[in-house]
Amino acid sequence: MTPGNIAGYLFLFLMGCVWLYVLQMIPVLLSFALMKTEGIFQAFYGLHDLNKVPMDIYGKGIQRLGTFLIPIFPMVNYPGRFLTGYLKGWQMVYGMLMPLALFGGIRILWKLALRKYTSANG
Repeated sequence: MTPGNIAGYLFLFLMGCVWLYVLQMIPVLLSFALMKTEGIFQAFYGLHDLNKVPMDIYGKGIQRLGTFLIPIFPMVNYPGRFLTGYLKGWQMVYGMLMPLALFGGIRILWKLALRKYTSANG
C-alpha cells in the first residue's frame, strides 16, 4: 500500500460522502413542494441498499443505471475499486468531477427552494 493509494482512496471516499450528501438532499428538496414525502425517502433508502454488495454482481444494465441515471454505485464502490486496481481511468475522473458538479447543482436548487418555501403557518 503506497501513500498514493491511501490518498486516492481517501479522496474518493470524501467524494463519496459529497455524493451521498447530494443524493440525500433531493428528497429534502422535494419535501418543500410535496406534502407527503415518506415514500420518497423510503425509495431512496431502498436504492441505497443496493450498495450493500459490490456493483459487479449486477448486470451491465443495472450497473449503468446505478452509475449514471441514479448514481448510487460510485459513492460506495469507487474507493474500493481504486484500492484493488479495478477502477478505470474514466471512472476515476467521473468519481472526482461528478460529485462536485452535483454539489453545485444541488446548492443552486437549495437556494431556489428556500425562496419558494413557506412555513406551515403561512
